[in-house]
Amino acid sequence: MYLRKDTVTSKMTLWVTTQFEGFHKWEQAPDEVAYLRERHRHMFGVRVGVDVHVEEDRVIEFHMLKRVVNEIISQYVTNGHVEDVGSCEVIAKHIALRLSCIYGPGTYHVEVNEDGECGASFVTS
Repeated sequence: MYLRKDTVTSKMTLWVTTQFEGFHKWEQAPDEVAYLRERHRHMFGVRVGVDVHVEEDRVIEFHMLKRVVNEIISQYVTNGHVEDVGSCEVIAKHIALRLSCIYGPGTYHVEVNEDGECGASFVTS
């Protein structure tokens, strides 16, 4: 079964995932979560999506995109892990803005989570 191009609006998003060990703290944390003021460890998960034209194949190659994302993250690695990584919000925004510098204007979806439980998304357009 084929869809008619003139009656369907479509979009495609390529995506990759990766993860890294990182440490951070939130010095202004409210008393209810005061433990976040201390340096603590997470496995940060990252999912990056890039909107591409449906009519084109392999506008961005998956494995190359993942390599670029890992290179962006590696700028923060010291002694095998990331120190003072900041919040999920800051990481997501940084990755998205770096991707837009590398690949040019477009829509980049970046999600960063702590241990697969909580996180943030940032989308450029």
